[in-house]
Amino acid sequence: MSWLNTDGLYIKYGTEETAVSRGGEVEFDGSHQYHFYVDYTDALSTTNTIVGTASGTEIGSQGPFLPKGLRITQVAVFTETAFTSSGTIGTSTFVLGLIREDRTTELDFDGLTTTSFVGSVIDTQGETTDVRVGTTGAGALIGTTLANDGLLCVANSQHASHPFTAGRARIVISGYYP
Repeated sequence: MSWLNTDGLYIKYGTEETAVSRGGEVEFDGSHQYHFYVDYTDALSTTNTIVGTASGTEIGSQGPFLPKGLRITQVAVFTETAFTSSGTIGTSTFVLGLIREDRTTELDFDGLTTTSFVGSVIDTQGETTDVRVGTTGAGALIGTTLANDGLLCVANSQHASHPFTAGRARIVISGYYP
């Protein structure tokens, strides 16, 4: 059982305290990279869900976290297992964004990738897509400095007619602290 206390701290008990993280930070020469895994089960809704908390995957985990002050320069999506859909994969969407630590307030639900980031860029194993300012599917947070801490969230805005049925991606968010 986990809950958000009145101080804004996310409290976990028992085995939830030891839930393995789905990502982490790497720093090299002033540049920071945040590595995360996103499974298709994280995006089984049109509603943004914190990565690692949906569909029984790693219940109770805090979720992948980006700290305020990070200037995001790029989001890379590497397809480890091809995403499939019971609808049309090319019409599905892979929308990445951030939610505040209270786990309910939107920081920017499509701030990393927008609804223009469609399933056809994650439908082949080994496929890598780099998202930067000016590329198709780039969210508004790329190229900016985060004003608040945020947890990574994901959705498929076309889930009702083009739901994911398989897939796993490694997300690498690159940036620096100005």
